Amino acid sequence: MDKVTNVLNSGSRTGGFEDLEANDKALLIEQVSGEILASFEKNVAMEGKYQRKNTNGAKSVRFEHIGGIGAYYHNAGEHIQSSTIAHDKSELTLDRPLVTSFFTDDFQETMVHYNARGEYTRKMGEVLAQKYDRNIQMKFITAARLRNVLDEGDGGSVIINTDLAGDTLEKRVKAFANSVIEARKELIKKNVTGQIFCITDPDTYFEIIEHRELLKDSYGGQVGSYSEGEVFKIGGVPITYHNYLPQVDATNEANKEFYDKYHGINCTGTKAIVGTSEAVGVLRGGDVTTKIWDDSGRMGSWTRASIACGMGVLRPECAVEIRSAALPTGWAKIIKENGRIGAGRLPRDYA
Repeated sequence: MDKVTNVLNSGSRTGGFEDLEANDKALLIEQVSGEILASFEKNVAMEGKYQRKNTNGAKSVRFEHIGGIGAYYHNAGEHIQSSTIAHDKSELTLDRPLVTSFFTDDFQETMVHYNARGEYTRKMGEVLAQKYDRNIQMKFITAARLRNVLDEGDGGSVIINTDLAGDTLEKRVKAFANSVIEARKELIKKNVTGQIFCITDPDTYFEIIEHRELLKDSYGGQVGSYSEGEVFKIGGVPITYHNYLPQVDATNEANKEFYDKYHGINCTGTKAIVGTSEAVGVLRGGDVTTKIWDDSGRMGSWTRASIACGMGVLRPECAVEIRSAALPTGWAKIIKENGRIGAGRLPRDYA
């Protein structure tokens, strides 16, 4: 048994390394860092569903928006004509670091007969992943409600179907399937390319499972397996679920789990998001970083994990929000006042 494993499994406190040599301290930090990063990467549900850029020392990265280019028939003897191409730009800026931490008391730790470090590090990675996913999804919802920064460009789409809140299972499931197909049609009409995905909440997802036979008859048979608990596709769109899909007012501090001062938006009534990875961009200042240190004054030790990232809307036309009710009053005013619009413009008639 190596020194680090011995310390972690002994009666010494979790994460503590007061008696370790310098090399052993570094090894302990490396092991804990690896556990937290592995937990984070395992639990990130939105991976591959956004555009990512890393920054080395810079606080922001610029994204260019380029409009369409024309084509014409050339006549003999004429000079070649240049097309006029619309341009705009937007920036993604790093937020303040997202942090999770815990303090271990020396005395209390010596009283327990088990090592809690592994469970702590797993939960640290999980909570960072959940917050990361929720913020990306809120940016996706924001994108669906915005106009394009380019006058000639298409904006996002919001599909409202009140039957999604219907009083029967059949009504809700049919409404969801119809809404997903409508969302795909919207993306096709806007010439959006790339893999289309759909994310909903677990309740909606498993209602589709329960009513699979109806959907097989109506939508071509690729709706998954009840025994496996999987839904493959509706209208050619893969359906997945996320346990933390924002469906509350994330601008209200009372909703502590979802509230976010950088990316919060009122998601009351949201049932699903549909689109491609081009809708939202994420700027990362690296991977999850970990630090462990002794606090002699408090007779204990600290373990901290953090990630520096920022995110914003890139292409609104690549995002669709499926809703069971009209957009909440005042949603646009709040994100405008807090600078959460990103690479998009509010609807002309926003309330």
